[in-house]
Amino acid sequence: MRRPALLLLAVALAAACSGADPRSLDPARRAAAVAALVGSRAEGDWPVLLAAQADPSPAVRRAAARALAARGGPRAVEALGLLARDPDPEVVRVAARGLAGLPREARVRPLLVEAWADAPAEARPELAAALGAAGVAPREAIEREAARAWARNVRALERGTTAGARAGAAEELGRSGRTEAVKLLLPLAAGADPRLAAAAARGLGHAGDPSARPVLLRLLASGDARVVEAAAAALSELADPGAADGLARIATGSSERPAAAAVEALGALPNAPEVGVALCEVALRSPIPALATRAARLARLRDADCPEKPLLPRLARRGPDQLAALEVAAELRLPPDRALALAGKILPLATAAALDPAARAAADRALGRLRQPPGAGPLLAKRLAEQGETLPEEERAALLVAVARLGADGAGALVRARLASPSAALRAAAAEALGALGESGRPAVAALLAARARAVRAAA
Repeated sequence: MRRPALLLLAVALAAACSGADPRSLDPARRAAAVAALVGSRAEGDWPVLLAAQADPSPAVRRAAARALAARGGPRAVEALGLLARDPDPEVVRVAARGLAGLPREARVRPLLVEAWADAPAEARPELAAALGAAGVAPREAIEREAARAWARNVRALERGTTAGARAGAAEELGRSGRTEAVKLLLPLAAGADPRLAAAAARGLGHAGDPSARPVLLRLLASGDARVVEAAAAALSELADPGAADGLARIATGSSERPAAAAVEALGALPNAPEVGVALCEVALRSPIPALATRAARLARLRDADCPEKPLLPRLARRGPDQLAALEVAAELRLPPDRALALAGKILPLATAAALDPAARAAADRALGRLRQPPGAGPLLAKRLAEQGETLPEEERAALLVAVARLGADGAGALVRARLASPSAALRAAAAEALGALGESGRPAVAALLAARARAVRAAA
């Protein structure tokens, strides 16, 4: 008997002794059986290798890739090409290394380029190395992938059977950044289908072409919240301060969802004077307290100089208008000379028994941030000492921090008494208040870093 035949017989005997069986229900035994075929050239082994390519176990498919790489030849190269497009990253890596080791085979290069388009991100470094070994520039594979994706998405956009497929294609086309994509998406953005119009708007944002701004601004007037949100997000991606006025109109005159999207879009625009003015306008006019506060914070972070006078008439109105004005007053961090008149209007609200507790808490926060008027500290401290236990928790917490920020006499004792409170909100407020008093280094505050409540840890 010839030596190769003896070697194959020895391999087969070893596989049998190890319990390897290509038909076993155990993936490990199937993988061992396929691994035993490394080095085999027998024609009768092809059915086992071909079945192993489609095995549900990645371990078996990896063993098949190794056996095929060792076998070589045109049929093995085609089979490795299929495995190089496997969903399992490790199978792709093994197949890529196998193809890289067969550079003389004619089909290696196109198969590697095709595999790149479908490869999981984790396997791409190995594929890039294989492409280099086969003499293919990675750019060629990337361009091929982009061309395939473009053609696929254009087909889906034109002949997609579902609205979801067309919407996804519209967004992907925008990500290509091509001028042709913008031309395809502009009419869709103005179409009657809200889902497709929203997707086209997002695609236009991804494309980054400033010529899309007029269409996106018109979409802000759509009655569909999805379309408005998509248009606002797209305008933020275009990063054009010229969109600030249009976004401000939506932020102050729409329902909460579109208005919130417009505020976030304004916050994402570059730092320009018109953006600061728009954020101030939203802060001073929005009827939604949370959005007015968010806009005020964004304006302050941009050093925008928001006027305080528009807040004065809003303070006299009960409800959301008053609450928004109080939160904005706290957020703007006005200089003392401008804070005094505003604080004088707020102080009576902090002690008004008829006022909603949430509004009184907002008034306390505003006075603490404004650090005005001079008599506010003693008045709030007295209220906390005399009525503290009867007040709602939110109001007590706001009072605690305000008294500390205003530097009222006896504030330290009032604050330290709440460090061991069973209320997480009051312990968090006490930690924040000690920071305002310059006593954040106390061991009691350090102990709060281990508190179970996240708000307490954050405040500490």
